[in-house]
Amino acid sequence: MKKTLILLLLLSAFVFVACGDTPLVQKGDVDTTQPDDGGQSDDVNDDVAQDEDKVEKEDKTETQDSDDAVKPIEPTACTMDEDCKDQAKTAICVAAKCKAGCKSDDGCPLRLRCNLALGRCLNLAASSQACSTRNCAAGCCVAKDGLTLLECAKTPTPGVCGVCKQGEVFLDGNKCIEAACDVNDDECPTLNAGKEDEECYKCKAGALICEMDEAECSGSAAVTVTAYQCLSAGQQCRAGVDECCSGQPCVNGYCY
Repeated sequence: MKKTLILLLLLSAFVFVACGDTPLVQKGDVDTTQPDDGGQSDDVNDDVAQDEDKVEKEDKTETQDSDDAVKPIEPTACTMDEDCKDQAKTAICVAAKCKAGCKSDDGCPLRLRCNLALGRCLNLAASSQACSTRNCAAGCCVAKDGLTLLECAKTPTPGVCGVCKQGEVFLDGNKCIEAACDVNDDECPTLNAGKEDEECYKCKAGALICEMDEAECSGSAAVTVTAYQCLSAGQQCRAGVDECCSGQPCVNGYCY
């Protein structure tokens, strides 16, 4: 009996010691130990921070561009459009002063459209779209030979581009004219004054540049001839005496 009592006491002591070594977990305790992810969490946080910095910089850039778009153009002195581009991409030089250019077709007069790269209201259809935004993204659009041709001068100079008003182009390095002719108020004969066949030039519908009206003019000159007074092509002729039926002058003793 005594041995049994001793065994019971020893067993109770053993159980008590074992329970005393186990930590008690209180209700509501949370294990805050984070698993080791090899530093990936820090990398993700760094990437997010960099992305946020990038977006912030882009937003600032967009804001700056927007501010530039609405910033008024200072009427500083200029000799061509390029002198004004430091203020805005579409700024132009008009009468030796910088001014705001067009930003859409809505800002252009009738018959003209906006070359968005130049900020100029121009005839974009004529001469195989020579003055369109695609074909003339730099330089200036000019008119040649009595507005029978439009060209893009890729390397602008004051003598080539002039300082014309919005909606005008420089003609033959001489004067500013409307960028498109008007079929209802045709100035083409005047623009081609001095040519032997100046009255033959008409404003071409659609293209709105000047061209010779073949219905009114024979050949390259407005010459009225009759069958009894002219020589046909291939016949011998005398320069200054005989007339060729083609309207062409006598060349090297023959009519052409």
